[in-house]
Amino acid sequence: MFLHQRFTSSSSSLPASHRQDQDGHLIREKGLKQKRNGPKIVHIILLVGVAIIGSYYLSHSSGGSSSRQQQPSIRQTKAIQKKPSIRQTKAIQNGLETSKWETFGGRQLKQYFGCEELFETPRPTISRRNWIYFRDLYNEYAARERSLPNNEDTTHKVNDDSVSFPVEGAVTADKGRGLIASRDIKRGELIFTGTNNTIVFDTGHSWRKFLWYLYHAPDTPDLYPEGFACDIRSWSWIQAVPNEEGLKIVVDIDESSLLNQPSEDEEANIQCGKLDDEDSICEFDYYARVDIEKGD
Repeated sequence: MFLHQRFTSSSSSLPASHRQDQDGHLIREKGLKQKRNGPKIVHIILLVGVAIIGSYYLSHSSGGSSSRQQQPSIRQTKAIQKKPSIRQTKAIQNGLETSKWETFGGRQLKQYFGCEELFETPRPTISRRNWIYFRDLYNEYAARERSLPNNEDTTHKVNDDSVSFPVEGAVTADKGRGLIASRDIKRGELIFTGTNNTIVFDTGHSWRKFLWYLYHAPDTPDLYPEGFACDIRSWSWIQAVPNEEGLKIVVDIDESSLLNQPSEDEEANIQCGKLDDEDSICEFDYYARVDIEKGD
């Protein structure tokens, strides 16, 4: 199976242009640029709800201004009319006041959504129809955000490219949910790259709003235990994006999100950045470090 490590930032390794507040938010100071890191070693294996983004989140003023009190989308409105959600009517959930959701940091979102309890049970693989549904939800959300005047909490796709990857989702008895090779892969072959499913959030609040949008979306086409907001939260990572200033929150809404770090006794079989090239920049391109057989 495939294992990886995205960008695991720590406070000691953050550039001078970024600092944290007491809640673990990443605060970006304007006018300073982040140097891009060199190649990162990654593996292709499974994901069992590991929160790669950790406790570091880009922060954008979230004082709860009225301009952020958005009306539900058509999709959400229909769902509410059919069956009001208990979650949407609770004043307090998991010890947190629902009315203050715009101020929630990453740890508070995890608490409010009940992610820790959700991940205590094995997560299922995601059907193709559900992936499409989740991407449709993002497109709806992004369109709504673009329609808002003077909206600074922007989000966009890395590019408009549609690329098929040589992997497929799988669930194994010993590893749980993850990825396997759908065909033989040669050493040095490109496995993943940024696509129209790679989403960039320019502020912490744009990411927070998308998670909130997902959390209150109607049921998926195929049976899938609620919790995609928790999945997106745990799959998200922070990195510099080419030709953009500062650090961004990034997530893939496709099978490549089922990557995870290797255990201590496992070797990496993919890496970010080209092999045997010390000057290669680790951005969105992941290459096979060894030959990988179909089914591995």
